[in-house]
Amino acid sequence: MTTTMNINVLLSDGYSVTKTFYDSVRQQVEDALPALERDVRYTLEMLCDKEFWRRLSDGDRRTAGRCMSDMVEKKLLPLRVAKTKHEYPKYYELE
Repeated sequence: MTTTMNINVLLSDGYSVTKTFYDSVRQQVEDALPALERDVRYTLEMLCDKEFWRRLSDGDRRTAGRCMSDMVEKKLLPLRVAKTKHEYPKYYELE
């Protein structure tokens, strides 16, 4: 009998997500990195493949945003939070 373990990632805000979901968001952003330009601000939606983003529910989109914030905070991606007038949506730019 084969069992699959659902491994979770604990985000810095205390929220927990599956490693599979976390990794899928990270892969989306990593795939977009070569096309990014300096001094340009990007939302997570802009960084994700259109079809990937379309398939996410509103709740999953918010969770993806939490994952992205966690990755940036932990310096897993060469991005930083860009300064904006409003808190949401968050924008990111190359470091």
